[in-house]
Amino acid sequence: MSSTAAFAIRRREQTRIYFGQYMADVALPVFARGPGYAETIVTDLPQIASAPDTEAGFVLDFDRKLALLFDSVVCWDRDEARVNGWTLGAGVRADGFARLDLLPEEQCLVEILKSSESFEQLASRLQAVGLADTWRDWELRWGSRAEFVAYASAWVRNTVP
Repeated sequence: MSSTAAFAIRRREQTRIYFGQYMADVALPVFARGPGYAETIVTDLPQIASAPDTEAGFVLDFDRKLALLFDSVVCWDRDEARVNGWTLGAGVRADGFARLDLLPEEQCLVEILKSSESFEQLASRLQAVGLADTWRDWELRWGSRAEFVAYASAWVRNTVP
């Protein structure tokens, strides 16, 4: 499972699943840049038949404007982070932006990831940022790997969860 990521894209009731070796650390930064960018990056990866067990990834349902994001390294629970000495929130993945060529106007995304201490805060900030490629009209959800697999598998069988 080491630093792998999986991505499911749904458009016009067709679902495709993609696999990215060494993509877990950039899955959240790729997602943060917006749905169009995320789709472009993901669809360049190898397509696979079913959702594998991975460290991170996301689902983009362009039909319903729904996104489900998961990352097993990100901890949103303040007490759990304190007890285990973990970084609270998405800041743990902010270094992944170094692998992306951010435009000057996208530099704010690094600070959004570093400073968001809850998924609700992260989602709200991503929806409010004034970039051309935006999450403004999307429903953003944080989920688990199991939820990702359930969504992707249901879509492949053409049964929307």
